[in-house]
Amino acid sequence: MLTGPTTVGPVTEPARFLLYFVALSLIAGVGVGVAKVTTTLYAIELQSSNAQIGLISAAQMIGMLFMSIPVGLVLDSWGPLKLFITGTASAALIYCLIPAVPSPLFLLLGTALISFCMPSRFISLNAVFMQQLRQIGDAKAGWFRGSHMIGMFLIGPAIASAMVAALDFVWVYQLIGVSFAVTLLFAPKVLRAYQPRAISSAPVWSKVKQQFGLLRVHRGLQQGCLIEVLVNSSMMFFTAFIVVIAIRKFDLSASSAAGLITAQGSTFVFALMALGGLASRWGRIKVYRVAFGFCIASLAMLAVTPWAGLLWLGALSLGLSLGVLQAANMSRIAQIGEELGQGQVAGLMALVGPLGGFSGTVLGGLLGHWFDLQRVFLLFMTLFVVAGWYVCIRAARRICTNTILQGVSQ
Repeated sequence: MLTGPTTVGPVTEPARFLLYFVALSLIAGVGVGVAKVTTTLYAIELQSSNAQIGLISAAQMIGMLFMSIPVGLVLDSWGPLKLFITGTASAALIYCLIPAVPSPLFLLLGTALISFCMPSRFISLNAVFMQQLRQIGDAKAGWFRGSHMIGMFLIGPAIASAMVAALDFVWVYQLIGVSFAVTLLFAPKVLRAYQPRAISSAPVWSKVKQQFGLLRVHRGLQQGCLIEVLVNSSMMFFTAFIVVIAIRKFDLSASSAAGLITAQGSTFVFALMALGGLASRWGRIKVYRVAFGFCIASLAMLAVTPWAGLLWLGALSLGLSLGVLQAANMSRIAQIGEELGQGQVAGLMALVGPLGGFSGTVLGGLLGHWFDLQRVFLLFMTLFVVAGWYVCIRAARRICTNTILQGVSQ
């Protein structure tokens, strides 16, 4: 019997959303990666002092600290698409204007202003992705952060180096502005999927107090924020200081030392993209235990090893374990967002992440000034031990207690 031609089934809505979202996140990450490297190189071109370069680097995070909570609060009333367009268009315009005045002070001002635009982009994307995670599956929980990091840390810096070598900084900054504008083409296909919650009529200050009040009483949110702080602080300390450690203590070349950052970042991204489903298969507490255990072992190895080869092993292991930990945590945060509101949760998470990164670099720099820089990894190891007890041991005891109480009640 003759049959008609075989047809391929239509692409499902979750698959289509994920395709557009990854493309948007990747392009957004590339733009940020190009901008970060270009800003550093332009500061050097302007003969900025070390203090000025440090201030310019710190200015890239300041807006996240001030704007994360307000943006999270207005997300449901404004809508993520409107927020994303506003932040993206403003950042693109400022990038185009930065080379108009070749001055370190003007670069610092422009960088600070752009940092106030970035929460509108990041929080909008984060809230939409977390809301859609129920449809696309927990195994994809790390795809947002992973695709963004591929663009920001792997593709963006390579493009920036090539552009700066071939073009004047004026044109490089115009192209950065264009790359930001390109994301507006994908934004409607992704951000219109968001379903806002009921909007509260309470005053803004009352909403801010309520948001931090949730953090005070909601144990799951406390644990999620704690993990986010630990992951970002340890990542930033490693990225900022492993090159110094490798060159000064292990006599590695600059290129080999920089390779440690690439190794750690690559395994981190791999874990986010490929191992996000472990929590649904093994159970969240078991994944937390394994990830915390490997983080502690990796940090101990990095802190005490006298051999360069174990630096590489520690870098790979740390990136992998941090990636698994964050992927599982993002899945948990998405569930909490369904309960409390994605805007409120996304705003808190966007605040604690930069706080963790800032504290990791500042704490590492201060302690490294007084103690052996390599031994500072022991401090982070201790913090992971304490956090692992709080997140895993207490959670296991609570589960056992609830099980016993249910058995007694029956």
